[in-house]
Amino acid sequence: MRLGLLSALLAALLLSTGPCGAAELDDKLAKAHFSTGQGYFDAGRYGPAVNQFLEAYKLSHRIDLLYNIALCYEKLDDPGRLTTYLKHYLEARPTAPERVEIEAKLYRLASRVATLVIRTTAAGAEIHLDGEVIGLAPIDPQVIAAGKHRVEARFVDQAPLAEEVDLRGGEVREVALDPRPPAPPPPAKPAARADPPPEKPALAAPSLPPPSVVAPRVPPPAPVPSRRLWLIPAVGVPLLAVAAAVVVAVLFMLPASDFGASARASCSDGSQCTLIEFGGAP
Repeated sequence: MRLGLLSALLAALLLSTGPCGAAELDDKLAKAHFSTGQGYFDAGRYGPAVNQFLEAYKLSHRIDLLYNIALCYEKLDDPGRLTTYLKHYLEARPTAPERVEIEAKLYRLASRVATLVIRTTAAGAEIHLDGEVIGLAPIDPQVIAAGKHRVEARFVDQAPLAEEVDLRGGEVREVALDPRPPAPPPPAKPAARADPPPEKPALAAPSLPPPSVVAPRVPPPAPVPSRRLWLIPAVGVPLLAVAAAVVVAVLFMLPASDFGASARASCSDGSQCTLIEFGGAP
C-alpha cells in the first residue's frame, strides 16, 4: 500500500534527523504526530488521522505527508480537500511516480468540485468556511465540494458578514465580504452661548377687589297731576255758585209759607208726626 511505503520512508527520515536544537524538537514532535496518525488510519478513524498528519506537516514540511493527507480526505469523501492536497503534492513533487494516476483522479473529481473566490477589503479579517477557520484575508481561491456552503468574514471593529452559497460542479464563484464604511462623525455642535441671567420679576402689587360702585338712588319722578283733577275745582265751583243763585232767586219769587202750619195740617191726628220747625224756636 502506498501509505505504508510513505509511512516507512517518513519514519526513517524522522529517525535519521540529528540533534540540532529546535529543529530536532520539531522533528520529534512531527514523528509523534505521524505515528499517532498512522495508528488512526489503520483503525479506520480517518478524521483524527488527517488531523495528526496535518500537524506533522506543519512541523516538518515533508512532501510525502501531503499524499497521506489526500488519502484521508478520499476516505472521508471530501472531494474539495482531496483535490486541493493532490494538487499540492504534484506541485511540490512534479516527477512523482503516481502522477498519471493522480491526474486521472483529478479529472474525475472535476465535476464534483467548485472554486470559491473570497474577497474582502479588510486585510487580516478572519475567514471561516462552514464554521472552520481557513485563514486571514487575503486568502487563495478555495476548491470545495459542490453544494451549499456558508462563508463568513470576521472583523476587528465591526459585526461579521456572512453569505450562503450554492455551488455547481466546475463553477467558479466570487464572494465579496466588504465591511461597511465607518459612519461619518456627527457634526460638531455650535458653542453654547451664555444666556444672560434671568431678570428678577417685578413685585406685583397685591390685587385688591375692584371698588363697588353704588349707583345713586334717583327719586322717582313726582306724579304729574292729571288735568282732569284740575277741571273739577275750576268748573265745579262756578256751577255750584250758579246753582245756588238760581235756588235763591226761586225762593224770593215764591210766596211766603208757614212751614209750621203746613206741618201741623199734614198731621191730622198729631200722633204719628214729628214736628220739625225750620228756623224757629221749638
